[in-house]
Amino acid sequence: MLEFKLDKDSYVPGEDIRVTIPSSAGSRAVVSVQTGSTVLLVKEFKCEANQTTFTIQATEEMQPNAYLFVSLLQPHGATANDMPIRMFGVVPFTVISEESHLHPQLATAKEWKPESTCQVTVSEQNGRAMSYTLAVVDEGLLDLTRFQTPDPWKTFYAREALGVDTWDLYNYILGAYGGRIEQLFSIGGDDALNKGPKAVVNRFAPVVKFIGPFQLKKGERKTHQIDIPNYNGRVRVMAVATNGESFGHTEQSVMVRKPVMLLGTLPRVVGTNEEIVIPATVFATENNVGDVAVSLQCSADVEMVGETTRTLHFTKKEDKTVSFRIKVKNPVDKIRITMKAEGKGEVSTYAADLAVRTVTTVQRKGWDAVIKPGETWKQPVQLSGMNGSNRLLLDVSSIQPLNLSARLSELTDYPHACLEQLVSKGFPQLYLSDVSEQTADQVLEAEQQVKQIISRLRSYQLPTGSFAYWPGQSNSNAWGSIYALHFLLMAEGKGYAVPATLKLQALADLQKMASGWKPVATGYQQEAEMLTQAYRLYVLALAWLWRIKQIWEP
Repeated sequence: MLEFKLDKDSYVPGEDIRVTIPSSAGSRAVVSVQTGSTVLLVKEFKCEANQTTFTIQATEEMQPNAYLFVSLLQPHGATANDMPIRMFGVVPFTVISEESHLHPQLATAKEWKPESTCQVTVSEQNGRAMSYTLAVVDEGLLDLTRFQTPDPWKTFYAREALGVDTWDLYNYILGAYGGRIEQLFSIGGDDALNKGPKAVVNRFAPVVKFIGPFQLKKGERKTHQIDIPNYNGRVRVMAVATNGESFGHTEQSVMVRKPVMLLGTLPRVVGTNEEIVIPATVFATENNVGDVAVSLQCSADVEMVGETTRTLHFTKKEDKTVSFRIKVKNPVDKIRITMKAEGKGEVSTYAADLAVRTVTTVQRKGWDAVIKPGETWKQPVQLSGMNGSNRLLLDVSSIQPLNLSARLSELTDYPHACLEQLVSKGFPQLYLSDVSEQTADQVLEAEQQVKQIISRLRSYQLPTGSFAYWPGQSNSNAWGSIYALHFLLMAEGKGYAVPATLKLQALADLQKMASGWKPVATGYQQEAEMLTQAYRLYVLALAWLWRIKQIWEP
């Protein structure tokens, strides 16, 4: 192995690379400069005794880095030293041009105010043309992942691995000894060990804005308008620029605050006729703010309970909280909450929509009557429940009414999605057309629900073929697995497409469980286990009947 050195590690285009190698008189050095994909030059130098020094000029093609490969060859009959006839070595070096760097600059105020429009001016230090993007991001968010402003130069001018394979004929020289020598060049660092600054805790909604790309002409400056929401904290303004061959980035940290800031805390939802407490937190970011008036306004469907305006006094930087009470009067989808804090000539506003849900359960009430020929029946009816959500249904039949509509509604509106209720929702819909007349829309809706349930059963099936009681669980449910396969068999018999793997895996598991079943000697589970096994055998018998039917039917 030939060990040699360069006069330094990094060069600029046009600079001489000074190379010094150990050598012997009469030897020759074959020098090549290689990059990650090609050979840039090959030169041969006559060597002197002890060491030889020569120079090679760095060029732009060698950016961002290249490899200097030297093969030192001694005369075949040389006996003056005990060095090998052929030695070789490789040394990496970098070539960096100042032209590859752009220097974007940002000009903006050191401090911004929330709920205002701020200006950011972008320019290039040397007046060069460039394209750029601009981002304004909450530093609290950036600190969570120790996010650094992107530096495109480091990406596009990253060190390249040696991508040229080199061979020689040394192994074919009579009496020579050769071996294969490989070198692996890798890059890396310990930047990942950097824990970064402590994350900034911020209770206001974070600011994340990204605009661009924009084109900046030579010698030009551009100013952008940035709308800042109700926010208190620090943001980082970042610019990333390029002109196709050169790259650069810059950043600037800006404080966003007012003397008085307001933040409301709302629940996720509220129910009709419910009364809730809404806290309002006021932040004084300066000393001697004085009195701050905090008020609350709501939409027309909300009743204010108690005071709507409170006054706080601040003598130092701190935060204080006041509470307001409201009550939702009418059933609506959402209500609007608006808070204001006024102090030291500034107004801070917090506004949000609060979802309103109906917490009452479905109420049903019915009356039965037998009307003889020629009679008239009257029944006073007062609709219960919330206005706009109630309806009246009349069912007339020559036989005892089944109240089928209400029962079907309860069936299709099952509130949960466990295996038992999912199958129970689809099973009866296989036979609706057999017990009552259905419209085309009702038939289509029932078919779609059955198909959806068959598809959803895949998420309940375990690798063993059995079914879990809930999606994502790893434990099977014995009775539910039988019930699910029973439904699949009946659905297939009604003409629905059941995935073969879904059915066959469930059937194989059921056969395994049935053949390995042993009765429980005593205890509470004895009768339940026997009933489960009976149901299991019944479903297996149905499966074989369907199979025989499919074989013998033409």
